Amino acid sequence: MKKMFITICAGSLLIMLTFLMAEETHENERGFFKINDNIQNEELRAELEILREKFAMEGEEIRESYNEKIALLKESRKREIHDMKNKFAAQRKELMKTYMGKMRAKPKGDAPKKMLNKPTKVKPPKEKMKKRKY
Repeated sequence: MKKMFITICAGSLLIMLTFLMAEETHENERGFFKINDNIQNEELRAELEILREKFAMEGEEIRESYNEKIALLKESRKREIHDMKNKFAAQRKELMKTYMGKMRAKPKGDAPKKMLNKPTKVKPPKEKMKKRKY
């Protein structure tokens, strides 16, 4: 039991150390424009850094423009659905008038009077089933 406990503790300690010592990489560095650490030319490194920043800025502009378009489309969809609901509600109202004459008014109480005067039936308690032995 002691050996197993020591093994588990050592394993968890090892995993924690691995996560703590792992290098943090930024999201931009992992992707398309990862600058190689072996490049010795400083001018080339500077140009690559500028190019990477331009790429990130243009990508962000594209994301923002699409987010604006998406917001406009969502608002348009919301308006269209609202208009459609109103149109169908009007059609439903017309159908109800043609088939029922006038729409019935809802009773103004918690329950209709018929329900209040009805005697309530009391259900007998259910018997418990016996367990079967197989």
